Amino acid sequence: MNGARVASAALQQPDTELDRLTYAVSHDLRAPVRAVLGYTAVLDEDYGTHLDEEGRRLLAIVSREAQRTLSMIDALLELSRIGRYDAVVEPLDMMSIVHEVANELAIVPIPCINALPEARGDRSLIRRVWLEVLANARIATRARSTPSIIVWATQEADRVAYHVKDNGIGFDMKYREKLFAIFQKLHHDRDFPGLGSGLAAVKQIVCRHGGEAWAEGRAGEGATFSFALPTRSAP
Repeated sequence: MNGARVASAALQQPDTELDRLTYAVSHDLRAPVRAVLGYTAVLDEDYGTHLDEEGRRLLAIVSREAQRTLSMIDALLELSRIGRYDAVVEPLDMMSIVHEVANELAIVPIPCINALPEARGDRSLIRRVWLEVLANARIATRARSTPSIIVWATQEADRVAYHVKDNGIGFDMKYREKLFAIFQKLHHDRDFPGLGSGLAAVKQIVCRHGGEAWAEGRAGEGATFSFALPTRSAP
């Protein structure tokens, strides 16, 4: 699982036709979807009392699905912005970042955080990675009577791997490739609310740094989400 190395001056900046097309399409789709939302609101306000129960139910479905579509478009735009973000590589105090994010998420009990070596990368982007991974662990363990989240790192030849292990609902390993795909969810919305774009952002950010992200777990027995960052610059 050796990841590509990251240049010292700046992070890798993908500039593919697909990336530009995603941004353009996502941006241009927002207007018609917002129009649908606007017209359904007007229809409900002006004519809602003239609709029977089935008519109001269908109108509510149209409004809900339009809002969901708008949220998906916004998620695509956010992923595109990650690729376009003008990142700055600097030394990162991972212990400080993890404690900061854990406090922001108000995780209870406080995660067990072992020694975390420093890394190099863009602080804002790597902070986003920790935010998504720790939030994922918090949601996965919320139904446990004694939730547990453990954070640690392993030093390898040319990279550092960071791990977040929880005793939550876990997942079936045969579906693990879907975990980091946009809009792919392995659990019902009642267990994991949201669109399923957080881990896709994690993968994109880590790949921009020349690293990789992966996960291991078992259904009902917890999971470990990991990401690795290079420790040396490309020659």
